Amino acid sequence: MQRTVTVISRHARPLCENAHTHGWRVCAADGFNDWDGARFASPLTPGGFGETPEEFLRAWKTAPEPLLFGSPIEAAAEVLAEAARKKKVLNAPAHVVAMAREITFLREMACGGIRFPLISFHATAPSTSKTPWIVKSSKTAGGTGIRPDDGILGKDEYRQEFVQGESIGALFFSAAGRSGFLGASLHLNHGFLYGGGIFPAPLTPDVSSTLEIFGARVTAASGMTGWWGADFILNDEALWLLEINPRPTATAALFAKLHGTDLIAAQMSPDAGPDFSRADAAGVIGNKVIYAQDDFTFSGSAEWFAKNARDIPHEGSVIRKGAPVLTLYTEGATAADCHAVLDEKTAAAHAAFSQEK
Repeated sequence: MQRTVTVISRHARPLCENAHTHGWRVCAADGFNDWDGARFASPLTPGGFGETPEEFLRAWKTAPEPLLFGSPIEAAAEVLAEAARKKKVLNAPAHVVAMAREITFLREMACGGIRFPLISFHATAPSTSKTPWIVKSSKTAGGTGIRPDDGILGKDEYRQEFVQGESIGALFFSAAGRSGFLGASLHLNHGFLYGGGIFPAPLTPDVSSTLEIFGARVTAASGMTGWWGADFILNDEALWLLEINPRPTATAALFAKLHGTDLIAAQMSPDAGPDFSRADAAGVIGNKVIYAQDDFTFSGSAEWFAKNARDIPHEGSVIRKGAPVLTLYTEGATAADCHAVLDEKTAAAHAAFSQEK
């Protein structure tokens, strides 16, 4: 009998594709509902996000179990708790997910070579601070809604010190109270929005050791299970912890694509899962989200799929300037190789889109 899983995520395609590749029958609530999503999963609903992330995540009510939630479940642990009372859920327990988003917990985990940026909940930024600030929301993920401090705090928003450096996403797998650090992706952010990554990022032995210890510390303190990630800024001063994402992350999808790993099977039985603590070298993989430089009408969905693009719009979709168009992938021997090829593919994609205005 074919195994079944439901993926509910703002960006479900990577998890759906991984599950489909490993023989799962996949159902999905996907916030994007791109053209290629239907190749990997049967949609639960015809349409993207509801009015709120919580409303979208409640697609679990009509979904076959087991359920695996992606982003933004970390911002709606109460939805996870409700779902877990009624159906089999593969995510870490709701109280662990909630803990991973608590600023006090993040501060406690930021030690041993890891720092945590200054946080302010005041209506205005501290006048004595020389530090630039950004505004973030506790109810969003993936960089959505982050902006330079404009002097206004909305509901569920707070200020965070802006730290210069390289943005990286560290990947962990926890089981039976133990954690394995699997590497990190170098984020190719589009402003504050996630714009792709290159895995594995080249890290020094000291940084890797610091992240291994961090993963063990988080697992011991929270009871984390399965796939999870943490975002950092890496600069000459330290590793700066930005957030913990208690779910299979974009970096997990890159890792799995590179190593042929069944993410769902591992998440389903973490205590009996294989040892992921050290993956053999298998080259480097990268992807990049292409954002539109101008308005245009998209065409050629099947042709882009054949070029190893993903998250592809439907034929005739009107793409607005600044909106994500699709995601390009490549593999190489080094991170620098991947970065160079992605830059070339990006230029070619923009040239092709410019012909479709």
